[in-house]
Amino acid sequence: MKPIHPTARILSLTAALLAGGHAMAQATGPQATGVQSTGVQSAGAEIEQGHAAFVAKGCYECHGLAGQGARGVAPTLARSRLPLSAFQAYVHKPGGQMPPYSAKVATDPELEGIYAYLQSMPASRNASSIPLLAAYVAGSPGPLIKARSVAAAPPAQPAATSAEGAGVFRQNCAACHGADLEGGVGPSLQAEASKRTVAQIAAFVKDPAPPMPKLPLTQHDLEAVAAYIHGHKS
Repeated sequence: MKPIHPTARILSLTAALLAGGHAMAQATGPQATGVQSTGVQSAGAEIEQGHAAFVAKGCYECHGLAGQGARGVAPTLARSRLPLSAFQAYVHKPGGQMPPYSAKVATDPELEGIYAYLQSMPASRNASSIPLLAAYVAGSPGPLIKARSVAAAPPAQPAATSAEGAGVFRQNCAACHGADLEGGVGPSLQAEASKRTVAQIAAFVKDPAPPMPKLPLTQHDLEAVAAYIHGHKS
């Protein structure tokens, strides 16, 4: 047998090592391991597409560019606790004044992107962390609190009435619970009077269980809508 020249042996080993390294890189590359950065990019792309659809479909005209909503016009959508499936179902067949968006006008994938965009909104800052508002938060020290403490006490608010509650319900609750409390995306409220007192209804609306969102209502509005729900007759 003819002996192999040392240089040829070295070249052969080098080629084998390079080939093995290339095969290992292919086996352990992003496609084989599912690198997390790919998922992050996909999530970012979904949020961008959702933002584009939110604008293109005109959602921002009522709900605001950041999904912040407007009292008396449209509810807040940013960081909603409403599940995706309920969100899609409601957009297709809404209640109240919102126009319906059929599956042809707004597809479920488009709504999934819009939902992802709305969920990506940053959480609201606590009022006590904002200098201009901190002095108005109960228990926060500051000159504005001291000035208010020596001022005349504000006049007593009139008791909340069921008639006032009807307007509060129509603006904030009817979209999910139906104009006649018959239910829709949310459950029927027509039998609430047999389950809870007015005070218990107000307490639940003030601090609801998921997926119901927490509504930005004053104590007076909470009492009014609770009185309306408790005294409503279909």
